Amino acid sequence: MRKLYLMFIVGMALLLVACHVEPKKIDDPQELPMEDIELAQSAPASEQLTALLPNEVGYEWRYDGFAEYGHEMKLDSIDTQDTIMVYHVSGMVDDVSDGESKKDYNLNITYTVTNRALSQKYEGEMLMDSNFKELELLRLPLPWRCSAAFAIHRRVSWR
Repeated sequence: MRKLYLMFIVGMALLLVACHVEPKKIDDPQELPMEDIELAQSAPASEQLTALLPNEVGYEWRYDGFAEYGHEMKLDSIDTQDTIMVYHVSGMVDDVSDGESKKDYNLNITYTVTNRALSQKYEGEMLMDSNFKELELLRLPLPWRCSAAFAIHRRVSWR
């Protein structure tokens, strides 16, 4: 019985050591040389990230979530500001109370794309998208293959 217990302990120790992966160090902008920081600040918004968002003002889409929750959104404008692109979206959360609730069901979302990240900021009392009013959704480089398809039959994909 002792041998079996000892073999189990040694096996688990080997498994833990063999399967250990060193975490990848994330570059801290403060550690970058000044030239790299200036280049990052002057680079245009990432095409890889903008490809994940609709590119036509007026584009509409719907989100259906858990239970009866859902909302509709419309792309109101796309602003290019120096090295970033800002997508302004408005919409309405579904009123499952059939008008009995006096809460505000409007929503406003701003997606900001830089050369390194896609972030979201929202306003809306009834929007159940996230517990965070501001959130970085994606950061480059993307560690997986991504693709997106929109109702306008535009498909983007990359590795």
